[in-house]
Amino acid sequence: MPRFSANLSNGMMFNEVPFLERFGAGLGDALAPGGRALVVVSSHGGQQRTLDALERGGLVVTPMLVTDHGYEVVTIIEARKRTQAT
Repeated sequence: MPRFSANLSNGMMFNEVPFLERFGAGLGDALAPGGRALVVVSSHGGQQRTLDALERGGLVVTPMLVTDHGYEVVTIIEARKRTQAT
């Protein structure tokens, strides 16, 4: 997997691939067997795009906690590697 670039202008990074898509594609490789990642997403910051990127990366996503602050909904999502059973 390519290294992250320090260039964060316009939300774009290495080879014009947006960060969320790169994150979703590479997260599974960073997890230990049986490991999980907890990802915090906001209704202000591409929540559906984040979920889609994680699922395209072969991860099973499960909302763990949703809090509605009236002006923003914050969700903590668990992401695990897909297994034969899931």
